[in-house]
Amino acid sequence: MIIPIHIGSSVLAIISGAFVLLLNKGDRWHTILGRVYAVSMITLAAVSFGIYEVTGSFYIFHAISVQSLFFTLAGLCLSRFLRTQISQWLIWHGRFMVYSYITLIVTGTAQFFDRLPFQNTTVRAIVFLSIPAVIGWALYEFWKVPQLKADAEPN
Repeated sequence: MIIPIHIGSSVLAIISGAFVLLLNKGDRWHTILGRVYAVSMITLAAVSFGIYEVTGSFYIFHAISVQSLFFTLAGLCLSRFLRTQISQWLIWHGRFMVYSYITLIVTGTAQFFDRLPFQNTTVRAIVFLSIPAVIGWALYEFWKVPQLKADAEPN
């Protein structure tokens, strides 16, 4: 029963997260879909700790679940509780949430390709983990962060 919950939460997070990234920030739909995304991410990460079918013990994806929980909860807390305490809360909120989405996509991709018969695990790690993560990070840092900083500047 855990795996269907994990997969369902993953699919819901992928879909809601994509809409959150594509729609206008700060409006009603961003808030609603952002909450759906956050609950989905927290659920899929939490139930992942009960999945041991791959190795029979703690696995790298369990550590990634801790990372995903951190990114998601940090982004959520910044938008909900720390707006007035941190001057650049919006930039950090965006970073944490985008990083959680990148982690979701990269980890899902890795899980899929982990089932393929590639012999070299280094090649798998580079192609299916590192390259998508670096591309996602670069797109956010060099495209979106400057936009957020410009929007935050007083006119």
